[in-house]
Order: sequence, then structure tokens, then C-alpha cells
Amino acid sequence: AIGSDLALQGMLVKYATTDGDARSAEGIKDAQKMLNPMWEVERLADPTHLGQSQFKKCINAKFSSDMFSGATREKKREGQKVLSQDVKARCGLIMKKLMTEHAGDTSIIKNHLPKVLEATILCYSGDCSKCSRNSVVCAGGLTNSWWQTSMFLGSHK
Repeated sequence: AIGSDLALQGMLVKYATTDGDARSAEGIKDAQKMLNPMWEVERLADPTHLGQSQFKKCINAKFSSDMFSGATREKKREGQKVLSQDVKARCGLIMKKLMTEHAGDTSIIKNHLPKVLEATILCYSGDCSKCSRNSVVCAGGLTNSWWQTSMFLGSHK
């Protein structure tokens, strides 16, 4: 509806920043096509919602029974919640640092993300060998690793 209102006023939208639901951006795009059939609307994801999506995926993931320490199911669930909070915080920090480092150039950031993701997964498994080159939040080593700087992981070992 917003896209239709803007199109009726003769306004073209170049970028639409939305939450994880791409339907709203598609609605704006369709409405803008009425005004100018060749016009393209680019959808930008809101980093806040990106972190929240990561939290939800992690908190709802099915991990093996020995993934988290704890004698009870509740203690193990608490460990999963801590990891979920950490993934969300790390995701937000990664995006913030990449945006700063690359002056908001999303094409450079997009090309860099696969290496960051690989380093992040290895880091969470305890292997920081790629962190110094590819992680923007973990330098590896014993003193500058994410494991020491994270406000979530350190307190829950």
C-alpha cells in the first residue's frame, strides 16, 4: 500500500530497507512498476533483523545431546540460549565492522562474507586458525580471541 501511495504521488523508490520478510519490498517494487516499468527497487536487509534471525535459528536448532554441558535439560537449554545470544551479538558486530571497514560498500562486504562465515564457524568449534585473516571480530590467539572478548561465552565457559 505504501508503494502504491508513493507511485500515485509520482515518487520512485530506489532502496527499501525491510525486516526479514521480503514481501514488503516486493510490494513496493510491484507498485513502482506501475509508475515506471523499467524501475528497479533494491531490497536492503535491516542488520537488526539479521541478528534476530540468527538468534531464532540458533535457539530453535536441534543440537546433539552432548553439545552443551549441564546435568539437566534446563541447564543445556540455558547453554543453547547463551550461544544464541552470542551468535546474535557477533553477527551484529561483524556487520558493523564490515560496514565501517568498507565504507558501506555492500558489494565488497558481500564478497567478503563467505570467508568471514567460514572463520566464524571454525572459531566456534575452537579453531581460530583463519580468524586473524578472515574474522573481523576474532584475532585468534589466547588473548584476543572471541572466546575472551565475548560477554556471553566467557561467563558460561
